[in-house]
Amino acid sequence: MKLFKLHHVAFAAVAALAVVAFGAQDAKAQSQTVNYTASVTVQNTFTVANTTPLTFGSVAAVADTTLGTSQAQIVLQANSGTTAVTQGVGNTARLLSIVAPTPGVINITGAPPSTAMTITNGAQI
Repeated sequence: MKLFKLHHVAFAAVAALAVVAFGAQDAKAQSQTVNYTASVTVQNTFTVANTTPLTFGSVAAVADTTLGTSQAQIVLQANSGTTAVTQGVGNTARLLSIVAPTPGVINITGAPPSTAMTITNGAQI
């Protein structure tokens, strides 16, 4: 029985050495070289074009003759092109739209997608 146990111990030791020997061969590092080219285009300019001019159409205006501060106003909606006319208090100042206004269209090209653009008021006329 003792010989049987020694045989099993010897067999287990040989098996362990075989695993270590074969495992060491599999653990060799392998490397590979890959060549590639990277490029980039830098574009720092964009184009702004006024494709449809802004016009408020033609209006007839009636002034406030009572020396008051009544004012009428016309507002052109940018997206829909509709107008909203507000007459002065008591209709002392009025605006009448004769020719319909059109919203202006500005096209921006050459800018990256989703670029935020800020439009500021210019000099007052």
